[in-house]
Amino acid sequence: MARSLCPKCREGAVFSSFLKMNKTCPVCGTQFEREHGYFLMAIFIGYLLNAFVFAPFVLYFYFNDRLGQAVIPLMIAIIICIPITFRYSRMVWLYLDQALDPRQ
Repeated sequence: MARSLCPKCREGAVFSSFLKMNKTCPVCGTQFEREHGYFLMAIFIGYLLNAFVFAPFVLYFYFNDRLGQAVIPLMIAIIICIPITFRYSRMVWLYLDQALDPRQ
């Protein structure tokens, strides 16, 4: 998953560039997007990834009464992390979906 390989054959690249996905696996031909709106669940996984990463910082600043000072730096950090979150939330969703509903 961390190397962004196909969840079925684990050989083909899922992404052709940092943010552009291949439509199918170049090795086994698996279509990554099963239906329209398939990656909608990846958005929620992205929210969870961001929450796990940034919640400890928010809680630290909140309980030390410095949340107002940390809002802008935290927002900048989240914006910087969006491309990484986008990529890995899709990978988590592809592997989770493959585990729950294997492709033939």
